[in-house]
Parts: sequence; structure tokens; C-alpha cells
Amino acid sequence: SSRGSQPLVDTTLLPFVAPIASFVGLYSCLGHKEMRFIFPALPMLNTAAAFGLYRLHRQAFPILDKEKENHRSSVLARVAFAGGLICVLLTWVCSLAFMAVSRQNYPGGDALFLLSEHIQKNIGN
Repeated sequence: SSRGSQPLVDTTLLPFVAPIASFVGLYSCLGHKEMRFIFPALPMLNTAAAFGLYRLHRQAFPILDKEKENHRSSVLARVAFAGGLICVLLTWVCSLAFMAVSRQNYPGGDALFLLSEHIQKNIGN
């Protein structure tokens, strides 16, 4: 292993991700689950995913060192980085689809809109 190489597993975010992963794991054992209780965990999980994608990018497209003029990234690192980007794209597409379904599924939004119209008609006069 060379001096500048990175370890396969980076534990930098472990103190932050371990409690979140434990919470999600324990919560998964419950019989009655609601997604809204997982939402507070998403920012840290997104941070860990972004850090992982950053590391993949550095492995796939390394900055040339003066000592290593002919350093080339491995095909595996580029494939892994491309896979990470595909995951980001799929997550975005699925988020849009879930948002569209939620919008059609949530009657409270229509009720609030009708209440707002009613208030504007009756109080605005």
C-alpha cells in the first residue's frame, strides 16, 4: 500500500452514521412503521452518501501528483462512480414520482386550498 492511498473503508463519518443506522435498524423491528419517523435520519444519510460519492470521484479521477505523472484511475473506480451517479439520478426520478403520487393521495392539501379560497372570498369583502 502506497503512502497516498486511501483505506477501503473510511471511518470518518462512523460516529455520526452509527447512531442513525442503529435508530433505523431498531425502528425497522417495530410492527407499526411510519416513514415520517425516518425523515430526521435522512440528512445524515445523505451526507454519508455524498461523502462516499466524493471518495468515488477522487478514485475515478485522481489529480495527477508530480511523483506519479502517469497515474491512471482503474476502470472499476470509474464504473463505481458512474454507478453512484446513476443511483443519484434514480433517486431523483423516484422522488419526483413519489411526490406526484403523494400530491394525488393527500386530501389535506385540497382541503387547505378550499379553506383558503373560502376565507379570501368571505373575509376579503
